[in-house]
This record gives sequence, C-alpha cells and structure tokens, in this order.
Amino acid sequence: QERRPHPRNAEESLDQLFQYCSTAVQAGSLTPVPTKPVSDTMISLLNGVTAESLGVSPADVPRHAGKHTVFFQHILECPSLSLCIFLIPRGSCIPLHDHPHMSVFGRLLFGKMQVRSYDIDNVASSDVQNAMYYGQPVRATRATSGVLGPDPATYQLTPSFGNLHELTAIEDCSFFDVIFPPYGAEGRDCTYFSTLQDVSNKPGAVLLQPSAPPDDLSVSQLPYKGPAFQW
Repeated sequence: QERRPHPRNAEESLDQLFQYCSTAVQAGSLTPVPTKPVSDTMISLLNGVTAESLGVSPADVPRHAGKHTVFFQHILECPSLSLCIFLIPRGSCIPLHDHPHMSVFGRLLFGKMQVRSYDIDNVASSDVQNAMYYGQPVRATRATSGVLGPDPATYQLTPSFGNLHELTAIEDCSFFDVIFPPYGAEGRDCTYFSTLQDVSNKPGAVLLQPSAPPDDLSVSQLPYKGPAFQW
C-alpha cells in the first residue's frame, strides 16, 4: 500500500506535491484514470497548498475588458504532466471545454467561481466520437453545478466525471491545476462547446454543440513567482 505523506505546513505540502509528481512521472503511475492511492495522495497534498506557497495573491489578477479573459502562470509541462496556475478576473469566464481522456486535480486558491460541468453520454463510442469529429451535437448530462469559494477548495475531474466544465469568476479568483496527461499529448486537443436545448426531458440532459472558441477569448501568460519544480 502506498504511504501517504503528512506535511506540516503549506510550503512542505507544495514541496511534497512536486516531489510526488516527479516520482510518479518517472514511475509511469500518472495514468489518465488514476488509481485510488494516486487520487488520495494528490487530494491530500493539494489540501495543504495555499496561494502564498505558490507565490500568488489577489493583487496578481490583472484588470480586464473582456468576458473571456484568462491569465495563467506556467510551472511545468512535460509529455506526462502539466502544472499551471490560472487567474480569472471577476466577471470573466473560461468557456465550456473538455479534457479528452485526461484527469485534473485542482485547488481553488482564493476568490469564488461558478462551476458547471457535464459528461458526454457514451463518450467512448465510435458514433459519439464521429459526431464530435464532424462538429455534430452530442448528448450530455450535467455532472455538477455550484460555487467554489471563498474558502480554498480541492476538486477532481476524470475522463468519466465532470470532464467538460465552464468556470465563471464571481470574484477575482485563482486556481492551481495538476493535469495528466496534458493537452497536446498523443494528439489531445481542447474542444469548446455551446449548449443547446434537449427535448428528452431527462433531468440534467443537454445537447452540446462542438464550437470554435469565442472570438474574444484571450489567454495570456504571467510570470510564475513561486518555488521551482525540481525533478
């Protein structure tokens, strides 16, 4: 059984998270569908991570003029793993998008954000994959809808739960994501969606239309000021 670390403070939590990710990448244990020991360890370590330990604060969130303005701080990206901090100004939104055969473990660092997440019905079937490839609507079911914050909160999405989500900043907010594998690995592309009315009357059911990202979507990089990731 995998031994779970017991950090004493936020800085130690972050250091142990970085060490754990390094070891897990080299061991090949960060699979798209993580094992329970991997999930438990990720969540345990993320629960101790703070904005201060990552060197980010509400003062770092830039002012903006658009509805879909997003900022990020890059920590690490390799073929197996991506570590990134996102900062979203109040009123801005990351549009509904997917994480194809990926897992994300994240931590809201500060602020409040509205989260809507969905799962595409029978996403692994060839019919659904073909429909998405040709830009045709697909059926989906709402997985979650709620508000994270203002207290820090840890979350997880997997290939089979909450894989598509839309994030709207109610207040200036920031979150830290551990993503594996990252976009781009093995041809993974991010697909955006718009919601259509579903006439099935199934609770939580929607039709999702693959779509181009909004014209005003702006994603800009900011310098990362926290501790460096060490292999």
